[in-house]
Amino acid sequence: MAPPAGAAPAAAGDVVSFRCSACGKCCNTAPAMTLSELFHHDAVYDYVEMAQRQVCWAHLLRDFVRIGQRAGLAGRIGRGLLGAGYVLFRWRKQYRIAAQFAPLRRRVRRLLEQGSAQPYCARTARTCANVLRLWPALWSFLDHPAVPPTNNEAERALRALVIKRQGLWAHPLAPR
Repeated sequence: MAPPAGAAPAAAGDVVSFRCSACGKCCNTAPAMTLSELFHHDAVYDYVEMAQRQVCWAHLLRDFVRIGQRAGLAGRIGRGLLGAGYVLFRWRKQYRIAAQFAPLRRRVRRLLEQGSAQPYCARTARTCANVLRLWPALWSFLDHPAVPPTNNEAERALRALVIKRQGLWAHPLAPR
């Protein structure tokens, strides 16, 4: 969203607000945030209902790879989650209906619960607990076939703009 005409660009400590372009009402439910809070990994998503979100499974697979590289029980859980993620993408390509994903959903939930309860690796426990908190948003793509299970397409669309912005700030005369 562009700043109003004549407004100075926000600096890192400035307080900003945002409005949902879809409904125009979200700014009333979201508090003002600093720019650093706004661009924090999931800060904006805290104000979107879980049923209206889709967690990116490509990012989850990266987390599961990291967990799978750990030793012991944590590693076994991570490899199980990674395998389940690969099955999810294979089934998605086969155009399976939502009901056919029920066994996979149970398997993923069981592995995440085991991961969050295991006492040997706090990082794995935290990651699994965080993913469990997002449970409804893991499966939105099943209820809404037009929603992809990843945000790869959106990231590709923004890539050129991000590279351009990075190049602008890397210029020696750019403000710091």
